[in-house]
Amino acid sequence: MLSDEDVAARYYFRKVDFFIEGSTDRKSRVSFTREMSIHEWFKPLDWIVLFGYLGLTTWVGHRMRGRQASISDFFAGGRSLPWLAVSGSIVATEISGVTFIGVPGGVLAAGGDFTYLIWALGSILGRVIVGFFFTKVFYEENVYSPYDYMGRRIKPQLRTLATVFFTIGSILAQSVRVLVAAIPLMIVTPFSFEACILLIGAFAIGWTLMG
Repeated sequence: MLSDEDVAARYYFRKVDFFIEGSTDRKSRVSFTREMSIHEWFKPLDWIVLFGYLGLTTWVGHRMRGRQASISDFFAGGRSLPWLAVSGSIVATEISGVTFIGVPGGVLAAGGDFTYLIWALGSILGRVIVGFFFTKVFYEENVYSPYDYMGRRIKPQLRTLATVFFTIGSILAQSVRVLVAAIPLMIVTPFSFEACILLIGAFAIGWTLMG
């Protein structure tokens, strides 16, 4: 979508400094000192692809959400969602801006080393183990989360403690994901960094409320 001439033209970016994920070498530090016009970078086709993707994602979520009248509906989709929708939701949950931006950066920093793909093999094996040994038990005992299971099997206090630690970790992790996703959005639009964070957060909250 962007020609070599576009990439080479008028590098007057806002300054953004960051380290490529997984690299400890200071030489791998990437520094953008360029400004750009939206007309120079995001062409009409780029905007069509972006808003088309956002619109399609919103429409699919709206069609698949169903009604959430109970905690079972919220955590288990009322046990009525098609397996394809569930599988797609799991994959979409695992992939974030960190994956799209951090993984290519990590591969580049490692000189094109694709050892990261080993993660995919481990992920497949992990899904099989979880499916056979954990999901089955959760389904049969009507358990909605690992923390609920710990509370029933051990102590309710342990469930509370584990939930608190998970919540803290999730807040920190989601903050990084929003931050990473805001960087490319800031680069290709005239919006400020803070506005990009608010925009991404608004979409994320909206999709979450949709279920």
